[in-house]
Amino acid sequence: MPPAPSDPVSNRYTRLTLFTVAALALHQAMRVELGQYHPRAMVWLTVAVVACWVAVVSPGIAFLEVRGRRLFFQVLCGGLAIQFLQAMKLPPGFVPPGGSSSVPPVFLGGVVVAAALVFWAVRRPEGGAHRWFLALALVHFALGVWFLRTSPPVDIDVLKFQNESADALLRGINPYTITFADPSGGTSAFYGPGVSVNGRLLFGFPYPPLDLLFCVPARAFFGDVRFAHLLCVTLAGLFIGYSTSGLVSRLAAAFFWFAPCTYFVIQMSWTESFGVLLLSLTVFLTGRQSRGTAAVFGLLLAVKQYMIFAPFAIWSLLRGQSRQQIVHFCSIAAGVAAAVTLPLALWNWQAFFHSVVTLQMFQPFREDALSYLAWLVHMGFGQPPQWFPFLPALVAAWITVKRGGTSASSFAGGMALIYITFFCFSKQAFCNYYFLVSGALCAAIAAGSGRASEDEHAPGAER
Repeated sequence: MPPAPSDPVSNRYTRLTLFTVAALALHQAMRVELGQYHPRAMVWLTVAVVACWVAVVSPGIAFLEVRGRRLFFQVLCGGLAIQFLQAMKLPPGFVPPGGSSSVPPVFLGGVVVAAALVFWAVRRPEGGAHRWFLALALVHFALGVWFLRTSPPVDIDVLKFQNESADALLRGINPYTITFADPSGGTSAFYGPGVSVNGRLLFGFPYPPLDLLFCVPARAFFGDVRFAHLLCVTLAGLFIGYSTSGLVSRLAAAFFWFAPCTYFVIQMSWTESFGVLLLSLTVFLTGRQSRGTAAVFGLLLAVKQYMIFAPFAIWSLLRGQSRQQIVHFCSIAAGVAAAVTLPLALWNWQAFFHSVVTLQMFQPFREDALSYLAWLVHMGFGQPPQWFPFLPALVAAWITVKRGGTSASSFAGGMALIYITFFCFSKQAFCNYYFLVSGALCAAIAAGSGRASEDEHAPGAER
């Protein structure tokens, strides 16, 4: 398949419209069972996957291109309206057994204010573009602060790992050599064989060191790492909103901020919030040909184990650059990734490798995962081998390299395609995994909506 031109005008609105449909469908899939397996959620996930693939591989759908920006804008605004209505009817996060499922008045009031700001912006697109958007960001962050202060920390292992590992590092103890109390007392099926022994989980901090560096300040100053996740999500939305100077990029940020499960992800303290921040910042800097793009992309590589596919998405942006520019970009990215990883990794390499790499390889298959593999198991088929998800992900990566353009939107769209494909065929795939895809889709919409997206913005082309 020959490579497509760089974001050709002939398929611009096809991509933008279908990315919007994919984001909305993905948000609905996450909402059905809070990101866990459910037949209805699988239908929504399928719509998202198909829309994402068609957006990337299609040379342009005449029906969508003829109606152009107007139809795309209507789809985006309609999706926002749906999400705001859902936010007014559904609690913002996990409700413990016996808790009220009604929407708290404070949260409802905040959502109404946010919806009013968006409505005002749509009706008066030329008036106060920055003011209304900054007010929307403030509303999102204030609602998050209120939510975290009024909802006690959920008894989830991820939060325990981050809090206790941050405490260990603040005391000068290697966070990869500690162990954790098993909240299930050894009865949980969430861990592989031999992981829980005598009430202890025999591994240390299960994420790369950069995640812990995000957690430590919030733990030290506020006693709760969830505030780091809230801040990262708010900042990610700001970078999405300022990807271009137009109204659509701000609406894409609102689409991300007020998705049905955004506050739930923050409440659960899932570390994908860090990845979304770095992805959106990479998109923001790429669109401006910033010299800092390579360094931020290096941080993105270092934030999660599954970021091994990210170089395929960035490679499409480097295509056409000189060998010297490519080497320069890759050297900076690799150097930054190593600089934030190796100091803690080399402190005790064996403990680090066991917690960050080996543990992930032996995590059990989850029948409650929002993935096609779990769907097949529910229909009576056997479990496929663990390496299977890498095959469709590599196909998506190859398509991204071949069909990707040289814009910030191309990079974000490629990331969305690769990771929605990888996750939907994985043994474990839940709300937090797809939250990263949601951020990538919204960033692709935002970066592709302005005039700047029609220019070639390769990160290796800094001047």
